[in-house]
Amino acid sequence: MKQILLFLSSIHLLAACTNNLEMLSDSEPKKLIVNALISADRTDNAIFLALSDYREPQLVKNGIIRLYINNICAETVSECVHRPNPYTSVYQNYYYPISSRFHTGDLVRIEVETTDGKYKAHAETRVPEPIEIVEADTLKSDYTLTDILEKLWVYQSTDLKIGLHIPSAASPGYYRVNIKNEYTCHLINRNTLQDSTTIHTYWGCSGYYDMALMDGKPGIPNSQDPGINFIPTINNYYNVFNEAYFTNGEYTMNIEGYSSFAIDNKLYKTTQITGKAIVIYYAISEEEYQYLRAANAYADHNNSNLLKTPVLFPGNIKGGAGIFAIENPAVTILPLKPIEMKDTAAAGSN
Repeated sequence: MKQILLFLSSIHLLAACTNNLEMLSDSEPKKLIVNALISADRTDNAIFLALSDYREPQLVKNGIIRLYINNICAETVSECVHRPNPYTSVYQNYYYPISSRFHTGDLVRIEVETTDGKYKAHAETRVPEPIEIVEADTLKSDYTLTDILEKLWVYQSTDLKIGLHIPSAASPGYYRVNIKNEYTCHLINRNTLQDSTTIHTYWGCSGYYDMALMDGKPGIPNSQDPGINFIPTINNYYNVFNEAYFTNGEYTMNIEGYSSFAIDNKLYKTTQITGKAIVIYYAISEEEYQYLRAANAYADHNNSNLLKTPVLFPGNIKGGAGIFAIENPAVTILPLKPIEMKDTAAAGSN
């Protein structure tokens, strides 16, 4: 027996409810799988459809999705778009585009079926109220420049202090956080001496020193942390948290943003690099929070150990399997420490 494929081809598509996904046998009927993580501030969201199978999911290209906002049909989607990407699975390269705009408090429902009517499923979720970011400061920012194989590698880490407030209407609150580091690089072509600009984007967030993100066990996640290593290490890969560590709706979070990227040092002389940290806090449903907690456990699960209990994922798809959620982001932007440049190219370059 094998675990139903769900989480598998795309764990980044988050969300959930109360149905536990169990083991799928050879003879169990196929189920319609719906995977969707929708952001309330975007109109280019996607829903992924597949059929469960004993070995691997089967793509569903003949799906029909009806989306309702507050019981009014907002759109009907039957076009399955192909988006080739060599770095993702085939399952993730086909999706159904959703263009509706969502607002705090909206009750959103999807009804999904195949054109032959053989498979049907539905789900609903409510758009949560976003968390409030009341303070954002940079505590420390360091970077290094390394010239390796004619590439200039830029590494930067930044410690941030973020003050948060949960509106009373949003309690109980469930959230996740991520940091998008965006760099603008000013270059000079060594051959043509022409100026150019490139943008580098890197997603990276760590909360190993924060109480809320580490469930009360902050510290270095390895054996070098002897004072607290008698408690199993927590790996919060998706940076989820709830309001358990908030006092009167207030909490100050300590997180680290990090990034790494390379520039062609043989062709270009880098004259300036400026960057900014875009900190995003997503308000999520309790069901999605539980799903991502399961995803954290799944990431650490040792599949080779037959004695280990399989990780069960919660889901909110009625009549099928999968996840459907809408996240509501709050954003703050902080400038990164300017990177002072020096030409590290080999002697003889222009």
